Amino acid sequence: MEYFAGVNDVDLDDFCSRLRIIRGDSFEEQETALIAALRTAVGCDDDEVVAIYLAKAREFVHERARSDESSVRSATRQELIDWLTVKDFLFDKWQMQKIGADRYRAAQKRKLRSAEFHKTTKKRAIYLEISTDNFDETVSLCEVLARKHLGRLKSALPWTIIVGGTPDLVRKLKIELVRSGITFNDGHEDLEFQPRAFIANPVINTRGAGDRIERSSFILRLVTQDSFRMLEPSQFKISRFVSIGDEQNWMGDTADQVFALRHFEPVVYKQLMEEIA
Repeated sequence: MEYFAGVNDVDLDDFCSRLRIIRGDSFEEQETALIAALRTAVGCDDDEVVAIYLAKAREFVHERARSDESSVRSATRQELIDWLTVKDFLFDKWQMQKIGADRYRAAQKRKLRSAEFHKTTKKRAIYLEISTDNFDETVSLCEVLARKHLGRLKSALPWTIIVGGTPDLVRKLKIELVRSGITFNDGHEDLEFQPRAFIANPVINTRGAGDRIERSSFILRLVTQDSFRMLEPSQFKISRFVSIGDEQNWMGDTADQVFALRHFEPVVYKQLMEEIA
């Protein structure tokens, strides 16, 4: 009775006279309605909803409901749909298992080339997460993309590498590149990120009367995801964007085309990008 402390009988009788308890739909009816709604939202059939999306939707609700923050316990329709978007991931995984890793890699390479990701005159970027497991391969990948630019015709544009990871790992990556003689432009983000400095073109010196590059003030742009997302798309629009891992929502706003590479070992990503660069 502690819930009704301080409430008199008149108020309780008035409340009870207004209270109505209406039986809701059964669990089976609710599940049928949920399947129909998910089918419409993600554009698939009932079997796919039951096999893939139903459990994901429940997981989404449970994760939100457990939070102490009221803002987290609310969600938009688009947030749920983004959470459910796993079809491309599952298809890529199935395709790799079906045709084999080598053929899958060759197919991804053909897709990249057909979409002109190999064109040096296009402004290209790659995103990846640095970890202790892939650190050495990340350093090698940066070196490959940097040195592919040096010595090419002046029309070649340097790669932009966007990284996620702990500050210590990002700093360690930059130190390794400095030791390797790789000049990069990070927009002074270790002090205070300066968009104008980051988007500036490299100053180059050519050899003799030709137009081949002998020196360049930088041969790579290297920046963290947080700094890169400070740029307005109108300031620095990427033509071709490679995401190592799933495409993230913000990438589509920054690039004309985004291509996600998944399921490879770190050394394979490095080999594949070397062939494309």
